[in-house]
Amino acid sequence: MGFMDKVKTAAQEVAVEAKKMGAQAQGALSEAQLKRRMDDCAKRLGYLYHQERTGGSAPSAETDRLVLEISELESQIAQAAAETKIKQAAAEAQAPQPSPPPTSTPQPPAPPPQGSP
Repeated sequence: MGFMDKVKTAAQEVAVEAKKMGAQAQGALSEAQLKRRMDDCAKRLGYLYHQERTGGSAPSAETDRLVLEISELESQIAQAAAETKIKQAAAEAQAPQPSPPPTSTPQPPAPPPQGSP
């Protein structure tokens, strides 16, 4: 394997790792944003629940809406995590397979030197 082949293989491996890291970072960002939205909904739901319990008011439609939104966000987070795994697997599948070392054909033994005695 020549020097340029080694450089090319190394560059391909770096590109694959960069794709994997990019997919992982994008997935983590997406999941973090969804989790933040879910936390905000849970916080509002907690305040509504407290207000209903202490104020004696009946549960509102807002409470039901927040519960549904939290459930939807949970499923979106699970979907984002699954998509991240798929993207990482796809990046790994694109990784160049190491080429086997070149096989050398055995050389026949050299004939003994012929000389006159």
